[in-house]
Amino acid sequence: MKIRELKVEVKNIQRSYQKLQQEVDELIWSLAPMASPELRRRLGADPDDSEAVSTRTRPHYSDKVKQQVKAALQEGLTAEAASRKLGPSPFTIKLWKREWGLSKPRAKKKNPSDRATRA
Repeated sequence: MKIRELKVEVKNIQRSYQKLQQEVDELIWSLAPMASPELRRRLGADPDDSEAVSTRTRPHYSDKVKQQVKAALQEGLTAEAASRKLGPSPFTIKLWKREWGLSKPRAKKKNPSDRATRA
């Protein structure tokens, strides 16, 4: 009998918690227009702007741009030169080069302890 009563109580607490969460969300949303621009951006959008939902700040490049970058690299341009010409950052281009298998692996550094044993 006691276990059943506890299960019922747990369900009641869960329902109360969900209702409280909804109320807090509604309160935050109603106060969002008065928040700083940074906080509004972090919340995802201005409450008045139903179109803006994403908080993503990183640019996403089309397949066409990626193909142009790949072609430029294969022609011999550096990541920096391709960045100046086509737009994506040099770091992004270097990541793509690694994905495409166009970058050479770095030479491994020699372990300083190996030198000590040779001397």
